[in-house]
Amino acid sequence: APVLEWLLQKTGPLCSTGCDHGGFFHTSPASADCQSPDLQMRFLAARAVTADGMGSFTKFRDMTNHPDGFSFQSIAVRPKSRGRVLLASADPNMKPLVETNYLTAEQDFATIREGIRLGRKLAQQPAFKDFLGPEVFPGTHVQSDKELDAYISDSAHTANAIVGTCRMGPAGD
Repeated sequence: APVLEWLLQKTGPLCSTGCDHGGFFHTSPASADCQSPDLQMRFLAARAVTADGMGSFTKFRDMTNHPDGFSFQSIAVRPKSRGRVLLASADPNMKPLVETNYLTAEQDFATIREGIRLGRKLAQQPAFKDFLGPEVFPGTHVQSDKELDAYISDSAHTANAIVGTCRMGPAGD
């Protein structure tokens, strides 16, 4: 029925990107001079089926009986880790070298850890009582900073491009 509703009326649950609810937060790991939120929390009205959110989206299409639930995603939107793009050679046809350097700054781990803990607190609120099932990711057994960092390292992925851009080309362009 949702597919038919979308095809005929362009309304219903298939009009959602799946992660169009959430908020931005200023966490304690953020540097004192940071005036902008450093954490984005996304709410998904679907239970994650993989530890990384993108994996869940790709698996949804192959599932016929998706388990009930909801998910929170934590995104460090002011990461301190810095990657770089380098020329591989003087040949313009060569692909550049991309060094992502994800999670090379401790503060990025701290921000995401705080997001996971905030998601756990939000899930315990009375508004979610009727929908709350067991925690799937990272799982209630994952509590310490070290355990959370291992989970983050194993499941982190890129999200939106809200961290900025760089100028390319001549300054007058």
